[in-house]
Amino acid sequence: MTALSAPANPGTLPLLLRKGPATWFICILLIAAPSMYAARIWLDSGQSWLHPELFATSAYIWNFPETETFGDRLRKALDWKAFDPNVNRVRPLNDLAETADAIARPFIARYVVPQPSITPTALLTAVVTPVAVMGFLLRDGVSGLRAASITGVLISSVGFLSVLIPYIRPAKKLVFLFLAASIWFAFSHRRTKSSSDHLFVVASLLLGFFSDEMGLIAYPAVALLFPSMFLRASKWKAGLFASLPVIFLLVTYVILPFVYIRFSVHGAWDAIGDGKKLEILRYLFDPSFYRVSAIHIADAFLTTFGIEERSWPFEAVALSILFGAPLIALLIRVPVYEGSPSHGLVASGSTVLLSGIYTTLLDWYPFPGQVSYLGSFTFYYHSSMSIFLVVWLYYLWGVIISQTKQYAILSRVSLFSGIILCVLIMFSNFRMFQRINDLTRMIHVFPYTSLSIFSEIENHLNEIRAAAPGTPIRVEFQRDPEGVIREFSAKARDVFGERWQDNDYSRTFMAVSANPIMKDFHLEALLHAFFPYNSFDVQIMAVSGEQPEPSGVAAGTSPAPANAPPTVPEALQATIRPGGNVLLTWRPVAGATEVRVERRDGAGFPFQELGVTGPGSSGHLNTSLTSGVEYAWRLRACNSLGCSPYSPEVAISAP
Repeated sequence: MTALSAPANPGTLPLLLRKGPATWFICILLIAAPSMYAARIWLDSGQSWLHPELFATSAYIWNFPETETFGDRLRKALDWKAFDPNVNRVRPLNDLAETADAIARPFIARYVVPQPSITPTALLTAVVTPVAVMGFLLRDGVSGLRAASITGVLISSVGFLSVLIPYIRPAKKLVFLFLAASIWFAFSHRRTKSSSDHLFVVASLLLGFFSDEMGLIAYPAVALLFPSMFLRASKWKAGLFASLPVIFLLVTYVILPFVYIRFSVHGAWDAIGDGKKLEILRYLFDPSFYRVSAIHIADAFLTTFGIEERSWPFEAVALSILFGAPLIALLIRVPVYEGSPSHGLVASGSTVLLSGIYTTLLDWYPFPGQVSYLGSFTFYYHSSMSIFLVVWLYYLWGVIISQTKQYAILSRVSLFSGIILCVLIMFSNFRMFQRINDLTRMIHVFPYTSLSIFSEIENHLNEIRAAAPGTPIRVEFQRDPEGVIREFSAKARDVFGERWQDNDYSRTFMAVSANPIMKDFHLEALLHAFFPYNSFDVQIMAVSGEQPEPSGVAAGTSPAPANAPPTVPEALQATIRPGGNVLLTWRPVAGATEVRVERRDGAGFPFQELGVTGPGSSGHLNTSLTSGVEYAWRLRACNSLGCSPYSPEVAISAP
């Protein structure tokens, strides 16, 4: 029996293993080649990077490395302010995964390699997601060649790679994992009607709900793709599936606040109480919102299938193909029933539409009116759209083959043309990801480069591993703002052409080059995230050959008089960060063992001490701000001889 006439339900034995050696070898190659290439990028110090906003989390979890136990650190997953200072997200599983990753990172760095994105969550996502997708395709009765080709496209997609190669937060990794698992179990339930499969779907969806807000879109997606989850199902199955939103709200509104009040050092938590969530619904009545949604959907289509071009003709063609293919299938009266390629094509097209609207709604929550620069390439925030588009490709291919199966030659041409197209998409995807990841990485680590940072760490790796705790290790990082600007300009021009400055990537980089996300003081936090048991003497050098400052004094620090309290902290600035946080920065004070940060919560209120930073510090992230309140901050530096006078105040209204 050939692959084209294989039975629809091949049983538990994967269809792949029923083929001859040549087919088996090609299938392995279609999976192994993109997997090996993805692994090579993953292990490349120049491609992987760690988002600076996560340093505070690692520092919190490893605050007392010598005295805290594994259980003490794991319990910190309940301290929600360490992960989401503003109460506006319901993702406790992200907090748990981020805690587990932070706990594991020093051991991976010490015994394997200091690679920021090699974490337990990333490894689990990298394995489970393609295995679940491949298993779903094989059990649907398709040929191993088709299943391997489509899985290879997923592995090579920017959406999939962007949740593995950089380490931003594990939230999107978990969404990817649970979305793939829910599709796998829902398909299995359609075939077997097994109660356990139904419960696994429900569990996967709920776990996705509590991983990230993007996980919520999996619920209507599964309902559209697999209506047997609630239609023609037993009453308890239909009732359980229909009640998932109620269960989510009940856990969010009742159970989680109780857990946090009882076990978290940060006390009460009420994400539903954030009134801004209801305000975003007004965007649904704004015509420009749907224009931006259409752009995001078109760009996600182009990105997933290996096309970098971003212009309205390409986007129009992408939307025409995406939604025209299901319409044509309906017009030519292809049979539509659950399990048929035509139903899958219509349903998957609908999930892409819904997910595009939903992700744009999430984008507009903090930044209304914008076409997200990351969303324009399905990078991280819009990453799960890649799975919906790969499923759409699978069903489109199925419709084409079903319409040509009575003609042997056309059927074979459809099969092998599709395989060749998928291979071309894989090559294009990898090239595109590296180029886009380069731009995104430079935005986040400017004025440094990932390669310079991790090469320097690797140069000292043996010394770090052999050093006794408390022994300072001198590490010199090289700062090269002009070189990074030149590199970004060249790469952006390569991607976007002569109009390379007319896009959000370039505009974001221009803003970052004036106020970098990666500050000098972040480098010691980065080292601490990898090696919390070691002490470091961090020096910053300019690429021009500038000599490092004397040990223990950061660049730009003014000398302190001997045998005297430190001088007043200078150049205090307050900058609003995405999400409503405020970043305080100042010039490091020589001779200070600590800097005390004070805040006034509105005019007429007294200043209260907010926190104490360590020696050489030059920044503090301010969280838990109330919109519309005008806050003011001031600093004073202290050592064993006393404290300086207060710095001049800075004030800002919380967004």
